Amino acid sequence: MFILRAIGRFFARIGRWIRDTAWVQPLLIVGGIFAIIFSIPYITKWVQSWFDSSNAAQSFFSEYKLTLDDSEKGESKADGLFKYMTGQTSQEEGKKVYGEKFFIMLTKESCEGCEDVYKGLKYLRDNWNKNEFTTSDDFRLYSLFVDSTNSDDKNLFQNYFYNNYNVNFEELASTMTLAPYYTNKGGSTTSYATNIESLADPEAMSVPTLFYVDVAYNETAPQKNSLKVTEVLFTVDAKDTQGGNDLGRARTLFDCWNHAKGTIFSSDYNKQ
Repeated sequence: MFILRAIGRFFARIGRWIRDTAWVQPLLIVGGIFAIIFSIPYITKWVQSWFDSSNAAQSFFSEYKLTLDDSEKGESKADGLFKYMTGQTSQEEGKKVYGEKFFIMLTKESCEGCEDVYKGLKYLRDNWNKNEFTTSDDFRLYSLFVDSTNSDDKNLFQNYFYNNYNVNFEELASTMTLAPYYTNKGGSTTSYATNIESLADPEAMSVPTLFYVDVAYNETAPQKNSLKVTEVLFTVDAKDTQGGNDLGRARTLFDCWNHAKGTIFSSDYNKQ
């Protein structure tokens, strides 16, 4: 009975407080409204930062974009690169413009799987020629947005650009089964093997796709091909998580760049 009376007194006090302070309630409501109004700019900035983060990958790849415009005539910026790669233009001039070692990223405007590749590439670029990423090479990256369309709304990559190099892509799908990454790791997974096969079909090609081109290495590589692509990645796994995943992904990409001995990008990789 004592407990019931205590509970009753508690609710009675709440009732009296509401009755006696009714004049405060409109102030609380007005104050709440103003608090919401004044917080709108901060909420807007937070939402904007969220969208900026989600678009960061495509903003990054846009910095290195080679357009597909005029690929109908084989005269796009991307064609310039691929003509160099396939030996259709001066190799000396091409080396000056594009280099002998570089990544090529196949991406698109809305690319769910591109973020991990982006994080690894960005970390590598930002720390290029520093500490463990010291090298005499220049960091080079080119990107192709495979969802680009022309004025007739036709996909430029599938309908024109790929057709300019279809023989080269078909060859690549075959030769990359001999690449170290494929034989050491990638080929053991159905998805990777399927993605390699899809290089021979422009409508089935996986996005993202990251090509690594090494002109000199290609000459003696078992996976030698006319595009001079020495490795193909569809994801970038962290080599290790010590120091964070982005650092680990950068280490993976740097191993790829150097065909580092003892790694999955080398024929002497220890699988045990």
